[in-house]
Amino acid sequence: MHLLLDFFPILFPFAYFLSKYFWGKTQRSKRTIFLGYLILILWAIATCVHEFRERDYGNVMILLMVLFFAFYLIIFRKEILLWGFVPQMISIMVLLYFPLKIMDNYTHMITYGTAYFTYLLTKLFFEDNLYIGLANSKVFIKGIKNVYYFTFACTGIQSIAIVVSPLMATHSRVCLKRAVYIAGLIYVLNIMRGALIILLVERLSWDYYLVHTILMKGFSIVVIMIIFYYVLVSCEELTHKFKELSRKIFRMSKIL
Repeated sequence: MHLLLDFFPILFPFAYFLSKYFWGKTQRSKRTIFLGYLILILWAIATCVHEFRERDYGNVMILLMVLFFAFYLIIFRKEILLWGFVPQMISIMVLLYFPLKIMDNYTHMITYGTAYFTYLLTKLFFEDNLYIGLANSKVFIKGIKNVYYFTFACTGIQSIAIVVSPLMATHSRVCLKRAVYIAGLIYVLNIMRGALIILLVERLSWDYYLVHTILMKGFSIVVIMIIFYYVLVSCEELTHKFKELSRKIFRMSKIL
């Protein structure tokens, strides 16, 4: 079921490709793009239900905010969703994240690699017994006080896709180079985050739920916002795109 859900968002880039290169500025093109957005919305709703059942209420809140914003745009700001930069950015975001997630569901390569780097970093500061393993398709690090399971969500690929996709959508060489650096930085910070969780729980006996679900998720959101702000102000092409986007929103709000 989860694997099937991961395939659905990939239909959005396909819809964008058809609308851009085959149908141009026609009603069929617009309908195809909005069909792609509808697929993403349905995926987000299904994922929200799954996360709620898993009691990951932080992700539920984020998904609900994204859904609310998506419905707002569809109802009041349709033209923004059709502006080339927006669907292209979303397409890149989808293609950066979901194919890797599907591949990792079969191979666990990315998840295991992230867990292994986290294990090595943790061992530098925590000399007690730690064990990394793979059992029943679950990657884990076993400490003295807890077992830390790793999933694809622990790899940081989602954050990388969110921050890097606007840079790649500009088609600027400078932005593309910066995207590579930013992706590496986010991945390293994510490994440090995982190691810090283990150290706080194992060494200082902090509550795992408090550290992982509240402190570190809040920390991750703040760091991503800081990185994105840096990217936005330091990349001229991206700044221009977002200024143009804000002008479109402002003009449309005056019309409405």
